[in-house]
Amino acid sequence: MVRRPPGPGQATGGATDESGGDVHRSLRRDLREAERRFLALQSRAADGPTHETLTEFLAILGGLRTIGNRLVEMVGRRDVSYFTDRRLAILNQQCLWLARRVSAEFLLLHQIRLEQALKRLFGPQAYQMYLRLEDIEDTAREVDALDDRDLLARLSEGTLAREILEQALGSEEQIWLFPNGREEDPPASGEDS
Repeated sequence: MVRRPPGPGQATGGATDESGGDVHRSLRRDLREAERRFLALQSRAADGPTHETLTEFLAILGGLRTIGNRLVEMVGRRDVSYFTDRRLAILNQQCLWLARRVSAEFLLLHQIRLEQALKRLFGPQAYQMYLRLEDIEDTAREVDALDDRDLLARLSEGTLAREILEQALGSEEQIWLFPNGREEDPPASGEDS
């Protein structure tokens, strides 16, 4: 049997049950530490995103990359026991879960920072108009993603037209559209409501 050279954190005797267990413990410890750092950073970032917190999120992702590479190396080996393989698979799932959480938090905080900067640049009214534009884009994507059955159901229930009109007109202009809380035809031009 050809033996591969040991990887980082791997015992030199190969990945027998004992060294595979050592690697498992090392990876588990590293993942716990990364998760602890993420949760602490998430609490600090709740006060408002800063350049430092965003940089720390990226550092956690860098650490997860190293852990993920070690997991890929170990999971692909044939000389680990069944139980070590299962434990490594769970650690791999935890690593992926944490990478998704860290990435999502980073992107959310980055989005908040950009929105705050945009609000300062444009002023409150222009910023509100920008947010309405985003809402309209979201609605358009949602409608476009509907399958035929859901689109037909929304169309027949009247909810499709309501959603589109809510986006187009804004909540303050809906009174004449839905005075009784249900969908009606808008008044023809020149008619009183």
